[in-house]
Amino acid sequence: METKQPAKETRRFHRKSRNGCMQCKKRHVKCDENKPCCGNCAQTNRTCSFLRMMPSIPTALATTAAFPATFSRSSGPPTPTSANSCPAAASIAAPAVPFDAGARLFTSYSQTPEFSLADLSMLHHFTANTCPSLTSSPDVQHLWATTVVQMALQHRFLLHGVLALSALQGAYTARPEDINNSRQLVEYATRHQAISLSLYQHALANPTPGQHDALFVLSVVIFMLAIATLRDENPQTGAGDINLDFKWIRLARGILVVSQDHFEEIVRGPLSVLMKDNIPLHPEQGEEEALPYDLQNLHMLWRSEDLSVPSPGAGSGMFPFPRYETRIISKTDRQAYEEAYKALILTRSRVHEAVRSLQLDAESATTDHPLPMAINARIHDRIRAETFTWVLRVPEHYIELLEQHHPIALIILTHYAALLCGDRQSWWSVPSARAIISRVWGFLDDKSRQWIESPMADVRRADG
Repeated sequence: METKQPAKETRRFHRKSRNGCMQCKKRHVKCDENKPCCGNCAQTNRTCSFLRMMPSIPTALATTAAFPATFSRSSGPPTPTSANSCPAAASIAAPAVPFDAGARLFTSYSQTPEFSLADLSMLHHFTANTCPSLTSSPDVQHLWATTVVQMALQHRFLLHGVLALSALQGAYTARPEDINNSRQLVEYATRHQAISLSLYQHALANPTPGQHDALFVLSVVIFMLAIATLRDENPQTGAGDINLDFKWIRLARGILVVSQDHFEEIVRGPLSVLMKDNIPLHPEQGEEEALPYDLQNLHMLWRSEDLSVPSPGAGSGMFPFPRYETRIISKTDRQAYEEAYKALILTRSRVHEAVRSLQLDAESATTDHPLPMAINARIHDRIRAETFTWVLRVPEHYIELLEQHHPIALIILTHYAALLCGDRQSWWSVPSARAIISRVWGFLDDKSRQWIESPMADVRRADG
C-alpha cells in the first residue's frame, strides 16, 4: 500500500519593501512609507528619518550663497549614528537659549539631524536675498534677517517655513536660463512647506509658552507661500471649469485667528517693528479715485431685480447674466456680494490715499530736505498692507461663493486681483494676481468678460 506523500505547502510570495523609515526598521514594524513622516512615527511621537530626506539646493544657488558647489542633489543631509537620540516630532520648540551663548546654542541643536549644510546655505540666501525682497523698509528687512531667523532657530516649524520661502524666492526671481535650478528649488520649497505645515498644525493644537510670535510669523509666511504658488497651478482647464485654489484667502484670515488671543503681546514684543502703523497720511488733500467703468457699475450684477444688467461697454445694451438665467440670486448671496464689493471700494480708497500721500510728500521734498528713505519705504509697506486687508473684510459667505465658482464672486475677485497687480515689486503676489485674472477670464463667457475688461487690459499691458 502506497503511502501518500503530504503535499508541499507553497510559500506565499511576499514582496518586502526596504524603503521604510529607520525607526520602523529598528522596531521591526511595517512602515506605511508616508512622507514627510510615517504614520507609526506620528502616532508614537518619534522623529521619522524621512524628515531628514531634504533635497539639496541647486549648485548655482549654493555658489551664489557663498557656499561651495559641492552641495549637489546627490549629497543628502548627514545620516545620524543613532536615530533614537533625535527629539520627537511633537517637540516643536527647542529650548529658549540665549543667542550670545555660542556653546549652549550648539549643544542645543547638535541633536537635530534633519537639517543639512544645503539648508544652511538656503538660510544664508534668506538673510541676503529674500529678506530685502519682502519689504522696502530697512528696519523691517533687519527684523526678518535677524529676529525672525533667531525665532526660526528656536522653532523648527518656523525654520522649515523660512527655508521654503527662501527657496521659492530664489526660484521665482531666477533668470530664465536657470529653469532647471528653479524646478529643483520649487521641489525643495514644497518639501519644507509640507513639513512646516505639519508641525504648525501640531503646535496650534498643542500650544506651549513662548510660541506666539513664531506662530504669527509662520502664519504670514504660509500665506505668502500659498499666494505665490498660485502661478504654479496648471492653467489648462476643461470647459466650464477653473483651476484656482482659494486657500490663500482662508490662510490670510487665519493670521488673525492665530494672533487674536495674544495680539497685544505680539505688538509689544520683538515683532513690534512689523506691527507699526504710524505713517502720517493726508486724507484731507486727497483726490477721489476714478474707478474703471466696469468696476463702478459692478453692483448692477446683483442689484438688478430682473437679472438683466446693462452692458459695461455700450451703456444701453441689456443681457441676461450667464449661469443665472434659471435661478434667482438669493438675498444671502446678494448681501455677500454687496459687502465684498463695498470692502473692495474701501480698500481701493485706502490704497489710493496712501499712494497720494507718498506723491504729496515727494512733491514737497527738496534737494536740501529730501524725503527720508525710511518714510518712503514705510509708506510702500503701508500700501501693501492696505491691499491685503480686503481678504479680512469680506464675509465668510462670499468666500464660500468663491469656492463654488459663482461667476459674480469671481468677477469681484478679479477686480481685487487688479489691485494686487499695483505692487509691481512683489515677486510673490503680482504674477499670481495676473494668473487669477487670466484664469477667470478663461472661465467666463464673452458677455461676462465685459465686466473684467479693465483688469484684463492691465494683464495685456504687463505681458507686452
